[in-house]
Amino acid sequence: MITRTFRINPEYDKILNDEAEKHGLSVSALLNQIIRQYVLVSRFTERVPTITLTYNTFAPILDRVPDNDLVEVAEKTGSIIPEEAILQRGQKLTFESVNWFLDVVYGRYGNWFDSNKSIINGEERVHLTHQLNHKWSRYLGGYLRSMYESTLDMEPKVETRENSVTLYLKMPKSSPSRFNKNK
Repeated sequence: MITRTFRINPEYDKILNDEAEKHGLSVSALLNQIIRQYVLVSRFTERVPTITLTYNTFAPILDRVPDNDLVEVAEKTGSIIPEEAILQRGQKLTFESVNWFLDVVYGRYGNWFDSNKSIINGEERVHLTHQLNHKWSRYLGGYLRSMYESTLDMEPKVETRENSVTLYLKMPKSSPSRFNKNK
């Protein structure tokens, strides 16, 4: 860690102090979280027109899209957007970088889902839960299948449920997962 000193608007300082206290953090820890989000995600999305919608706004729109159109759009965007975004961040297209992108960009900061991972017999099981509906599960299933196929030339097994998607990924032998106990 390095120490950096800067000036801040007193109104912002009060809000930062209140938020840090509410979350049981120091102001320094909160600022590090904010900076991490900027460094990993926001600085890239600033250059791309983006819309933020609440789940209550997005779900009714999603419900109106016919299933065939939804999956077609998911597969098309999933084959292009993640690859470009990973490369834009200066990363190579590897099992680790694609999984990192899934966890951090779409999961943690994109709020697309909550992610839980486990390793079973050399296969990574990624279970994604969300609060939308079966349409979002179908979209995610098509998008993520297409993402892994286009970026890594791998065909994940995908199971969709009302509020979750499970991916089964055969881990490359040369790329041990960070969840591997032998690492």
